[in-house]
Amino acid sequence: MVQSSIVSSARVLVFCALVSTGCRRPPPDEGAGAIESPDAGEARDAEGDAAESSTTWELDVGCRPPPAVTSPRVRACDGATCLFAHGKKMKLADGVEACAGTLFGERVQHLGMERYSVVHCTEAGVQITIVDLEKQAVLGSARAPAGQKNVWTDTLRASSGEAHPFIAPSYGDASPVDPTYGVGATWGHACVYDPTRASDLARCGPGFASFDVRPPSPFFREAGGYVMDLDGDGLD
Repeated sequence: MVQSSIVSSARVLVFCALVSTGCRRPPPDEGAGAIESPDAGEARDAEGDAAESSTTWELDVGCRPPPAVTSPRVRACDGATCLFAHGKKMKLADGVEACAGTLFGERVQHLGMERYSVVHCTEAGVQITIVDLEKQAVLGSARAPAGQKNVWTDTLRASSGEAHPFIAPSYGDASPVDPTYGVGATWGHACVYDPTRASDLARCGPGFASFDVRPPSPFFREAGGYVMDLDGDGLD
């Protein structure tokens, strides 16, 4: 009788624990670590699209589903180009973008807090924009020279941890210009975000300084570096 009473009490305790945490028992074919939400995949982001990641219910956090997580991305919104991240959106430029070239690097880079570096295309060409998503503010922007359709982007990190995203020439940048690749002018410099330095408004834009990456002519930019015409055959 005593043993039966102990077993009954244990069952009551387990039942109460499950009720108090809002848990449900895992189906027989599922493990004990995580339980798939019956609504997994139905979470919606700021655009109304299904969230990319499925939702799980963790047993060790009271069986509450974590917020849906979607990767930051650039998409059209009401005839404009917008950044979508963390359930928020921010307009980057008028018009729906149509990039004609190739982007080397991460198009959207998280700089810390709710600051992002975003490479996108406008009517004037390829552009990098630094935004504060929480404040809905543009912190800086720079454009590639007209006619440059291929861009390399990345982020430099200072010893203090401060992020300095940049855009730089990519495939096809050459001197003399090679019309085969649809590039209208030699680029030859990079634009790096650094609000502590004077902005190069002529070559980059507000918040961006510039530095030269042009080797002696003639040259041609391949993926990852410049190729020099050492034998004078016109880079054939």
